[in-house]
Amino acid sequence: MEKLREIFVFVCFALGVVALLLCVFQGWSGKVGSATALGVTFIICGVFLFLSQVKTFKVWEVQVELREQLDQAQAVIRQLRRISINSAKSAYHQAAWGNRMASPSGRDKQAQLEEIDKQLADLNLTPEEREDIVRPVVRIIGFDLYQVFSRTLQAYSALRYSALVERARSEKPEYVQARESHSAGYAKWHQREAGQNPFERLNTYDLKSELERETPREGEWLDERELEITRRFAQEILGLYAGCVAKGGYSTEAAIYLDDYGKGDLDGYQRKAREVYGRVLADMAKQ
Repeated sequence: MEKLREIFVFVCFALGVVALLLCVFQGWSGKVGSATALGVTFIICGVFLFLSQVKTFKVWEVQVELREQLDQAQAVIRQLRRISINSAKSAYHQAAWGNRMASPSGRDKQAQLEEIDKQLADLNLTPEEREDIVRPVVRIIGFDLYQVFSRTLQAYSALRYSALVERARSEKPEYVQARESHSAGYAKWHQREAGQNPFERLNTYDLKSELERETPREGEWLDERELEITRRFAQEILGLYAGCVAKGGYSTEAAIYLDDYGKGDLDGYQRKAREVYGRVLADMAKQ
């Protein structure tokens, strides 16, 4: 269409030039009527050419102005996007690290982060951008779940030893030997695990490997039945963590789980130990 308009303008210009020449010729010949008509034609062509050029200039000017405004708007949007991402990173970082000794409950953190996540959804982030934002929280959740596993094992070792001591009061050789085997095996396990702290490798640890390392080896202080229970316990922890990784924060199940057992108090770990190994402890008490 722009090309056709240019052709039409050129034709109009040519007609105007011809009309002007003929107007002069007709006027010189004394043909006033024809000269007047040709003069009017020349004026019309001139007015059309003038208006056409004005329109072209105005349209071009508006296009330039709109393009500049669009570029400015896009720049503002990019800036707001960066601000939103940085704000979200700060919020997730605060949720992960802030007030570790007296932090809000897992369910409160879950609610806060879900509100932030709704805002992030409007930014159309790439998976890599979102993963970078949520990583601090997810890694901390994994460590907290590891703590539940590790501290529950320690709580169970104390409960188990108490049960073995009580049973050994009968002074049956096999019961006394079981108590001594527990002490020796636990000491070996504790020495092997002393100083192991996934928190020191927070950005690189593999939770599955950490749980396998923490699980006592065969022949230490757990029998085969207890080892199988412990492996199922580890799978429970890994399942909760997988849900948090998929969500990019606290899943409902993990939030409730950590509120129940992950507050750092011995009572929570002992309750979990009794839930996981309750039947084993009951069988020891019956013997």
